[in-house]
Amino acid sequence: YYTGAPTIELSRNPIRVSSIKLNIGYEVINEYAIDSSCINAGTYKNGVYVSKFEIYGYLNNGTELVNITNNFKVTKVAGNLEVKKVQITVTSGSDSKVFDGTPLTNNTYDVKGELVPGQFLEVVITGSTSLGSRNNTIESVKVFAYSQNGSLIDVTENYNIITNEGTLTVIE
Repeated sequence: YYTGAPTIELSRNPIRVSSIKLNIGYEVINEYAIDSSCINAGTYKNGVYVSKFEIYGYLNNGTELVNITNNFKVTKVAGNLEVKKVQITVTSGSDSKVFDGTPLTNNTYDVKGELVPGQFLEVVITGSTSLGSRNNTIESVKVFAYSQNGSLIDVTENYNIITNEGTLTVIE
């Protein structure tokens, strides 16, 4: 999922080995790297690449593990990387009152889900009613972050934002 920061991550993971079948007693060791430019939500062609791939076999009655990669033709193929959007739900507040001649507004909201650390919401709520019931309208929801040089960056595209509108009610 989107984390808001470029990262290069190395780890050992299962890989698909095709065209050969390794016998029991062989091990495949691999590491992959993630391209550090893949930070926003989306799919990146060749965003994952193999940085290390080795095949080991046991010799001497299974007591010695040796690198036998050179005995095989190894072709490294870069894979696609998908950075998924973070899901949050924003719900505008509900409120009620007895008619007093002034419109009822409520600019509060609740958020379910977590923003990436250091990022924050800007929620514009325009709901208002003088009499009766109306939705507490959410006009817009945006997510912002500060760049390394301190400028504001709109990172809303990295979030799947669901909105639920509360209700404003004024009774006589």
